[in-house]
Amino acid sequence: MVYFKDIHFLIRVLVLVKSFSYVTNDFLSPDYGPVPDRCHPIPNIMYRQCCVFPPFFKRKIAKECGAIFKVNFINRNAKVAGLLRRSITGCKHWTCMLNKYMLLSPDGNLDDEKYFMHLDKWVDLNPQFSKVILNAKVECKLRYRMLMPLDTCQFYQFQSCIRNFVTVNCPAVLQTPECKEQKAFYDECKEYFQ
Repeated sequence: MVYFKDIHFLIRVLVLVKSFSYVTNDFLSPDYGPVPDRCHPIPNIMYRQCCVFPPFFKRKIAKECGAIFKVNFINRNAKVAGLLRRSITGCKHWTCMLNKYMLLSPDGNLDDEKYFMHLDKWVDLNPQFSKVILNAKVECKLRYRMLMPLDTCQFYQFQSCIRNFVTVNCPAVLQTPECKEQKAFYDECKEYFQ
């Protein structure tokens, strides 16, 4: 059985190894060149709502912090509806959210250890996302390591990194022709979008 402390130690080790590989690759690898034509962003494929995963934060708490919701899509065959969540208060919204979830450090910045434990609890409820969330935590922490500790405004971008990684590597894609097309696109080109 793996305990939370062991998981967080593993994440630190993976970030360290990944950092080392990035540094060595910068010096040892040839230039990868431009993005291949087949991997150029295609909005009508990329913006489809195909990855079905529950929100990381409860809707009720988001509303208390000023979020507004709108139905974004309905897939009757899969019996799934997606909500678009908007915040008109910007950084104040995320300060409120992180306060309500007790994810801020005493100095008012994101406590990334507590946030990752929050994601671990989310994974307990959504176990099919276990591997992708672990990889997202490593990749996004590595990407934002120079900005750590993050303030509440930077948290939005960090959260977007996690969500995007999950979307690109989604283990729960709707089984429609359009979503299968999106999955095939990301399977071939994910290195350019995560």
